[in-house]
Amino acid sequence: MRLLGLAAILAVLCIGVAPGTGSAEIFGNYIHPYASVTGMYDSNLFRVRSGEDLRPMVGDDRKSDFITSLALGVNIEYPISQQQFSLTAEHDFLWYSHYSQYNSSQDTLRGAANLRIADRVIGLLSGSYVRMPQPFGDYTGFQKAINTTQGFDAFIGYEFPWGFTLKGGGGVQSVSYSTQALIGSEYTAPYGFVQGIYKISPKTQVDLQYRRDSFNYKVPDGLGLSRDSVQDLIQGGVIYDITAKTRFDLHLGYLNRRYDSPVTKNFGGIVGKFTAKYALTEKTQLSAWIERNLAEEAFIDQTYSDYRHGGLDVSYRLTAKTLLNAGAELGNKVFKGDNQFLFTLLDPRHDWTHSAYTGVQWSVLERLLTGLNYRYTSRNSNYQTYDYKDHTVDLTVKYQF
Repeated sequence: MRLLGLAAILAVLCIGVAPGTGSAEIFGNYIHPYASVTGMYDSNLFRVRSGEDLRPMVGDDRKSDFITSLALGVNIEYPISQQQFSLTAEHDFLWYSHYSQYNSSQDTLRGAANLRIADRVIGLLSGSYVRMPQPFGDYTGFQKAINTTQGFDAFIGYEFPWGFTLKGGGGVQSVSYSTQALIGSEYTAPYGFVQGIYKISPKTQVDLQYRRDSFNYKVPDGLGLSRDSVQDLIQGGVIYDITAKTRFDLHLGYLNRRYDSPVTKNFGGIVGKFTAKYALTEKTQLSAWIERNLAEEAFIDQTYSDYRHGGLDVSYRLTAKTLLNAGAELGNKVFKGDNQFLFTLLDPRHDWTHSAYTGVQWSVLERLLTGLNYRYTSRNSNYQTYDYKDHTVDLTVKYQF
């Protein structure tokens, strides 16, 4: 009933704009408000294994729920001469039909200024603020937790006449939580980078980047040891349009993370991503990718994770207003490292994740969009406590003024 009520509100908003009236006539060419309603069924809200008794944790044994969200937002794009300014602001209301104690809201604010400072000098200033509930899949507790992430980025670059661009800049990101249970994951991370990009031809571009992040955590880890660290990444890549229908993007690099204490937590290795896209026909697009990431992630005495992930996606333009898509993903995460302070005889944890999805997007009217999506996800671990299966189905109706 709540979803029907929200859909009725959205319908009234849509009707409020006469069929022949464009948003430019009401809000100007630069301001674009929007509103959307989403209803989602989640078969395994807490991402727990089959047979798990939830009553000791949440006082109920029901695993599924229906979540309704109402999003109200605005996109603003404003050019001044050669400068481009943009701002996106959105507020979401989230309601759970069964587990109403998790009702909450989330906020997103992003702004950017793309600058042409001089004939060949470019720059960027951007900032972001995101406040959202922490996903249950990433948080093993069952109390409501709100994640707040803030960031600021800036760079300046010079475009040489022979196709080479040099950029340099930096920024800072901070992460905080609303619950003491996650205070150990709060940090501030300033970073800096320098990057060179060379356009060899209209079809080929290569780049090389060096980046350093400094992670400063609010509190030590559970053993009272500092988690502060420095991470260096050297990465190069190539983007090549083989034909008018085929493109590949390959970026490889070496990541090295070093801790203040103890040295035994240090880790490093090759990281990267390869993406290939192919236009099978005018209506059918194929894309495939494979990647490897290393990240700080603890499990008992293991200190970081090695995650390898790949997938395939197919999209088909059924009509000018209808797009179909489907895909599958496969991931393998292995926990590695040894903090040298906990002596255990347990095997390293490794997880396999599988997912398959399909969906349809339909432009009902010029500014009225709908989307229906289904996703299946499973995780199989050598520690069966972390196994789970989940089905989600969501329906979204969005109106762009």
